[in-house]
Amino acid sequence: MRQIGTLPDEQQAGRFRDYLLTLEIKGMVEQGTHGWDVWIHDEDHIGTAKEELARFAESPDESRYVEAFEKATQTRREAKQKNKKAKKNYVNVSREMHQSRSSGMGIPILLAANVMVYFLFQLPGGRNFIDQFDLSRDSILSTYEVWRLVTYGFLHSPKGYSHLLFNMYVLWLFGRMVEPIVGSKEFVVFYLLGVIASGTCHVLLESSHVVGASGGVMAVVFLAVMTYPRARIYFMLMIPMEFRFLAVLYVAADLAGIANDTPSNVAHAAHLAGAAFGAAYKYFGWRFTGRSRLF
Repeated sequence: MRQIGTLPDEQQAGRFRDYLLTLEIKGMVEQGTHGWDVWIHDEDHIGTAKEELARFAESPDESRYVEAFEKATQTRREAKQKNKKAKKNYVNVSREMHQSRSSGMGIPILLAANVMVYFLFQLPGGRNFIDQFDLSRDSILSTYEVWRLVTYGFLHSPKGYSHLLFNMYVLWLFGRMVEPIVGSKEFVVFYLLGVIASGTCHVLLESSHVVGASGGVMAVVFLAVMTYPRARIYFMLMIPMEFRFLAVLYVAADLAGIANDTPSNVAHAAHLAGAAFGAAYKYFGWRFTGRSRLF
C-alpha cells in the first residue's frame, strides 16, 4: 500500500475513493496532518491512481465523480454478498474435529464394522479366510462372486494397524462434515456404493487382489471437497491447504501411480474411481434413499 496524495476534506476524499472503486482500483483514505491522505493497495495501480487524482483535484465536482457514489455502493454490496456466499463454503476443520456434537450413526457403524472385521480375521485361522472375501478380477469375472465388491472394502492388511487406522481416521475426519447434511442412512448407502464403484473399476483395470476401505473413503473425501472446496486442513499436519488443492494432490498422486509400471500395493484405479463417484454424487445431485436435508 502506498500514499499517492492528499485531499483537503473528507467529502472530496470519500468521493475520490468511490470513483477509484468504479475503476476497480482499491484504495482507502484517512485523516492526516495536512488533510485527508489517499492510499492505494495495489502497486500496479499507483500510476493510474496518481493521474486520476490530478484530474480530480482540478474538478472535484464533475458529474462522473459525484455519480460514483451510487456505483461504488453497488460494487461494495455485491462484494459483500460474494464474501457471504464464500463463507458458506468455508469450514474450520480443526474446529469440526473437536466439536462434541454427534454427526449421526452412519460413521460409528462403519468404523465399528471395519474394526470388528479386522480383529475377527486376526483370530487363529482367520487370515486363511481373507482370500474368500478379498477382490480380484477372477473372483468376479470367472466365478461371479459379486459379494466381494462389498466385502473387500471391510478388509485391511493383516500385517499392521496403519492401513486400518489411516482409512478410519480419514473416514471420520471428512465423513462427519457431510453425514449431517445427507443423513445417516443416505451416507451409509453412499459409502457402500463408493466401495462398489471403486472395486468395479479395479476389476476392470487391474488383475491383482485388493482389500481396504480406501475407495469408499475417497468417495467421502471428494464429497466433502465438492461441498466445502475452500475449507482448510493442515496437510502433513504442517501446511494449511484448501480442500480443492488437496484433491488435486490426491488425483495427481494416483495418476502418477497408474503411469508408473512398478508393482505397487496401492490400488490407484480404485482410489480414482472412488473420488470420481464422490464428486459425481454432489455434481449431479444423486440421492439413493430420498431427499437430503440441506443439498
